[in-house]
Amino acid sequence: MRYLILLAAAALALPAQPQRTNPVVIENAQVRVLKVTDSPRGKGRLHEHAMNRVMVYLNDGHIVLEYEGGKTDDQKVKAGEVRWSAAGGKHSSENVGGGPVEIVEIELKSQPGRKSTGAESTGPESTGAESKPASAALDPVNVAPAHYTVLFENDQVRALRVNIGPHEKIPRHEHTRARVVVFLTGASSKMTAADGTLSQGDYKAGEVVFAAGAVTHAEENLLAAPVEVVMVELKK
Repeated sequence: MRYLILLAAAALALPAQPQRTNPVVIENAQVRVLKVTDSPRGKGRLHEHAMNRVMVYLNDGHIVLEYEGGKTDDQKVKAGEVRWSAAGGKHSSENVGGGPVEIVEIELKSQPGRKSTGAESTGPESTGAESKPASAALDPVNVAPAHYTVLFENDQVRALRVNIGPHEKIPRHEHTRARVVVFLTGASSKMTAADGTLSQGDYKAGEVVFAAGAVTHAEENLLAAPVEVVMVELKK
């Protein structure tokens, strides 16, 4: 009996570990995308990331990263915020806020780290080849600068924020690169292809999709509410 009591006491003395779920929602030759929920309090184990990442935060939160050697990174994030996170650096993380933090983590396989053969997949496939940007005349940033905004750009990605008002229409434009799309709000859009073909897309807030093919279309927000999206174009 005394032995069982000692075991229970030892278990209570252990530091709490955060309940962190890491479901992979998309994986192909170019990316692995995880939708992560960090529960409040309890420091995670020491780890490192082998690939550069784009982080999309779905709600407000406060996370503290502690690196080997004692350096800390105090991160207060806002819903809809998008950040670049470089690979490397062993660290632990702790959600020090009052509630769970939901994050879409887009791991980029192009560099650094291994290059996938594409054999493992839980989402649409892509070739992993170098991709070409949209033509200047049809680049959505040029066609609709009030709606498509570049958040940041480097040799691996171009991250865009897309805002479309209630029932607004976006003129014809093109998307040439494979892209990860994170819906910050619900969306219902009508797309008109260059040949006049109509299609409709309906998505929930927090949904993540991968689009591999090039497309030229005009689009219309069918909702009586604004739509907000983060689009991460993959250059490799």
